[in-house]
Amino acid sequence: MEKETLDLNAIVGILGERPFAPKSNFKAYLENKKLDEQEKKEQSTEQNNEDDDDDGKEAQEGKAATQTA
Repeated sequence: MEKETLDLNAIVGILGERPFAPKSNFKAYLENKKLDEQEKKEQSTEQNNEDDDDDGKEAQEGKAATQTA
């Protein structure tokens, strides 16, 4: 059997929100974690877009090099 780790977001997705409010320090921790995850997603999206742009430039440069040769 393969081991799997579930984080709180996965558990909430499966079971739903808690029927009572979490303590304030835990709530602040969860909000910070959610913001961090959003920032990581944005950074990876930006990085992927930059990589795609670089690939397009390299392809164009390759075409230009073969045409001039």
